[in-house]
Amino acid sequence: MTEFDEAHLSLRRKVAEAVSCPSCEAEHIPEDVLVLGYQDGLWVVVVVCARCHWQGILFLRQSPPNMPPGSELDAEEWVRFQHLSAIDRAEAQRLKDAIWALDGPFEDDL
Repeated sequence: MTEFDEAHLSLRRKVAEAVSCPSCEAEHIPEDVLVLGYQDGLWVVVVVCARCHWQGILFLRQSPPNMPPGSELDAEEWVRFQHLSAIDRAEAQRLKDAIWALDGPFEDDL
């Protein structure tokens, strides 16, 4: 098995374990997952439910190594900011309130 095939099989297993059918709630097996392609860190896969035949397309972003899943940072940003702690809900709410309080042209406030 080539490295390419191993990557596809690993991805298919992960998707099958993580996703259940939204229609009938059946669990998937790797054979239910078809990898359509990969480009610029984005995988495109199709999942077909063997029980009810529901089909869905998933777009999965591959994070660089040592990055937390779901991070919106690119690899360079991650290196720069990984030592900082995450903000909590209260801090996020304060930031949201401050943004909504801005009035007029943003250039004056920057």
